[in-house]
Amino acid sequence: MKRGVLLVAHGTRVPAGVLAATCFAEGVANRLKAQNPLWENVLCRLAFLEISTPDIYAVATQMYQQEGIRELYILPLLLLSAGHALADLPRIIDDIQRDCPHLRVRMSSPLNDHERLVKIYQQHIHDALQQESGIDALLFVNRGSSYPHSYRIFQQIVQQTSASFPDLKKTSAFFAGLGAGLSRAFHRLEKSGVRECLVLPHLLFPGRLSAQLDRQLKEWAMGHAHLHFRSAPLLGESDELMDVYAKQIVLFSLRRAVQTV
Repeated sequence: MKRGVLLVAHGTRVPAGVLAATCFAEGVANRLKAQNPLWENVLCRLAFLEISTPDIYAVATQMYQQEGIRELYILPLLLLSAGHALADLPRIIDDIQRDCPHLRVRMSSPLNDHERLVKIYQQHIHDALQQESGIDALLFVNRGSSYPHSYRIFQQIVQQTSASFPDLKKTSAFFAGLGAGLSRAFHRLEKSGVRECLVLPHLLFPGRLSAQLDRQLKEWAMGHAHLHFRSAPLLGESDELMDVYAKQIVLFSLRRAVQTV
C-alpha cells in the first residue's frame, strides 16, 4: 500500500509565514527520510488549514488520484490540540474520505512531545542569558484557546520551563481565549519591577499574531522606558523541533494509537 504524509500548517496572509512553514515542512520531510530508511520514498506534502494555499482537501485528493496514495498520515503542525485539531480537521477528513473511498486516512494529534518543547524553550533562555545577563523575567505568549485542556498544557510547559530559572520572574499572556491578555501581563511585569524581559512566543511561524506581538511590545516600550523587551526565536526556527515532528510521524504510524478515519 503506497503511503503518503500530509503536513498541515495553520495558514497566514504573511508571505514570510508561508515561506517559513514550507521550509519547516521540507525540513521535517528530509529528516523523516534520512533517519528512517523505510520512509525514504514516502511522498510528503504541505497543506494549510485556512487562508493560504494549497488547502488540505486539494492536496489529499491529488495525492490519491494522481500519486496513487492509499494510506495517508496527516500530521498537524500545531502546538496544542484545540478547535482546529478537534473540529476543523476531522470535518475536512470526512470530505476527503467521502471522495476518496479507497484512501485510508489517519490523523495524528498535534505536537505531543512537550518535554522536548520545554528543552527548546530552555535553550532559547540560555542563549539569551549569555547575550544579555540583565534579563530578570520571562513572558510566555500563546495564541490562546477556549479549550481548558490546551490552557492547562501550556501552563505546564511554562512551569516546567521556568523551573530551571528560579531567579527569573515569569508570567504568561494570550491573544484570545482563556488567560490574561498582553496588556495585563505588561502591567504585572511593571508592578514587579522588571527591567529586562525575554519574550517567548508560543508560535511556530511568522504571521498576524507575531506581527501583533512585535507591535504591542514596541508600543509598550515607547511609553515605559524602564522596561525593555527582547524576543526569542519563533519555535518554527528550531531544527530540533523538526526532528520532533519527524519522529512523531514514525511513532504514530507504528503504534496506530491515532484517530483512524
